Amino acid sequence: MAWPQPAQTYLSQLQGLGLQEWTWDEVAHGIELQIGPAGLAEFRRHHRNFTQYPTESTVQRFYDFAYGNGLHPFLAGFRLARLAQLAAICDAEVPRQSRILEVGAGGGYLLRWLAENKSPESLLAADLSDKAEALWSDIPCAPYEAGMKADILVFADSLGEIHSDEDNRLAESHPSMDMALEVESRYGFSQKLNRWKPALSPGGRVLLMEPIPRMSIWKAMADGLAADGWSVSLVSMDPACHFLRLQSGS
Repeated sequence: MAWPQPAQTYLSQLQGLGLQEWTWDEVAHGIELQIGPAGLAEFRRHHRNFTQYPTESTVQRFYDFAYGNGLHPFLAGFRLARLAQLAAICDAEVPRQSRILEVGAGGGYLLRWLAENKSPESLLAADLSDKAEALWSDIPCAPYEAGMKADILVFADSLGEIHSDEDNRLAESHPSMDMALEVESRYGFSQKLNRWKPALSPGGRVLLMEPIPRMSIWKAMADGLAADGWSVSLVSMDPACHFLRLQSGS
């Protein structure tokens, strides 16, 4: 599957939303200028806890601190190239004037891109951090509430980050290993997605996007979700960019 438009188009669109590309050292310098050396030390402490002890609570505390202190432009700028990939996938997969829910909307940059480029009938947003909602106040969207429905559920790098693969076990492929079970035990994709099934309108679909390069992991994810009742298509934008298109089987 080819990119709908050149990568530079999406980069330019995101830069038009106020983003600039940052290295991690530039992120640290910018944060120090904004909230001082003590604030940078606190940011680093939360980031260290988030990366070394990845649980839902450490993830939430990291993003609460980042969003509460207005650090989202730095985080988004650090991953600007990835945001361009996500915008390209949404450009190809999200119909105009549909009902969209982004789960894990964070700083709101992809949410804003969807609002400006897809003219949605309705645009809903949800995030683990309750500090994120204030960042969407200038976007024509609404916070998700139980009972709301959407045609497209967008999960953009928002489900897999809680768990890691520091022991590199997911790189292994020995015959005794059930890869689908191992991936599910690490990331819990089925468990997390099942929470959001009530928000999916009949005939609607899910876009599951994660920055995972290994095709073996994507195939295992697809197998595990298919076994859990999802209709699954594994799609590649290019050799380093993959995602899952899902529909509920029930």
